Amino acid sequence: MSTWYIPQVWRKARVTFVPKPGKIDYTTAKAFCPISLTSFLLKRWEKLVDRYLRYGPLVEIPIHLRQHAFQAGKFTESALHHVVRRIEKALDGGEYALGVFDIQGAFGNAPIIISIKKTLHERRVIPAISNWIGSMIEQRTVCVGLTMIHIATQRGLPQGRGLSPTL
Repeated sequence: MSTWYIPQVWRKARVTFVPKPGKIDYTTAKAFCPISLTSFLLKRWEKLVDRYLRYGPLVEIPIHLRQHAFQAGKFTESALHHVVRRIEKALDGGEYALGVFDIQGAFGNAPIIISIKKTLHERRVIPAISNWIGSMIEQRTVCVGLTMIHIATQRGLPQGRGLSPTL
């Protein structure tokens, strides 16, 4: 890990598109969830890094209390309850409440590596781990379909990977 090198075969993900349940129309890409199938060995490394982050840097500087995704005991309903409670409090106090929501594709379209590197630095993650995470994200390729189209990724994090929720 100290060299930050990840074997090329580990960096290659075969993406399988799984239909999202309950969709009326399956003719658009949004009706499918892309799942990245990757090397078992890379997944094991990711689990070790995830454990290091959760029981090291994230204990010292925890994830914000208002973060609901991928947190034990928190879920969509708890996030909605928090927002509704704040709106009701403002309205009961004779104040205005404004909410702007546009999160469609927020993770898949964001150049997330910049945010991740900044957050890892702020949480004093050791450079070897931080650089390894950067390499894992920036140097991955995706294989899609039967013809095996290889694409270097530029945005987002792969779904179906052990470290993605923590990052």
